[in-house]
Amino acid sequence: MSFMVIFTVQAQHNDHGVKGRKHRQGPDRLIGVFINPLSPLEPQQGAVGAGINVMLAHRWDISLELNYLFEGFVQDMDDYSSHGYRGIFSVKRFSKSRIFFYGIDTRLKYFSFTDKQNFASAATPDTLFNFRYNGSNTLFGIAAITGLRLPISKNKKWAFELQTGIGNKYRDVSRKNIPSGYYYFNSEKSIDLNVLEFQKTSGGFNFYFPSAIRIMYFF
Repeated sequence: MSFMVIFTVQAQHNDHGVKGRKHRQGPDRLIGVFINPLSPLEPQQGAVGAGINVMLAHRWDISLELNYLFEGFVQDMDDYSSHGYRGIFSVKRFSKSRIFFYGIDTRLKYFSFTDKQNFASAATPDTLFNFRYNGSNTLFGIAAITGLRLPISKNKKWAFELQTGIGNKYRDVSRKNIPSGYYYFNSEKSIDLNVLEFQKTSGGFNFYFPSAIRIMYFF
């Protein structure tokens, strides 16, 4: 976060420039495409995909990004495996220079998974330990975002975008092939606040931080 603040302050200084100097302007082309080169390296779930950006007005942009999700390297270390899809829709309002922006990030994500967990019987004291089952996660999230977009070529067709934010997401977990009368109970969450445990519990108030680095090309 401190890096983001320092980088933003420095970019703002460059944007204003000195008196009598021409201000730097961000890309102002109608349509662009982009990728997040670091998303395949995300530890929890890697992602590959691309997006499209459309300028509605000088200070307003919208963008849509679609990703295929696969196991991150953290998931490779345990019995949890998953794959699915994610869509991200953003609305951004820019500064007059079209470098700084703030806006809203909304996303919908669905993925199926296989896992081993403990299941207790509601009628008897029996417990199934490390029972392998299939399930799915459906999430909807909304966040406030801020960031900057800097041209990296003289014709401004290429740009670099840095984004950060904070939001909340609602999660719905569905489990399949569980024996009748048994229910999932989280025996680890009170001991180890592993991020994987929060993927196994339905409900809202799950904070997330929609940070991204994007390489963009404008037509």
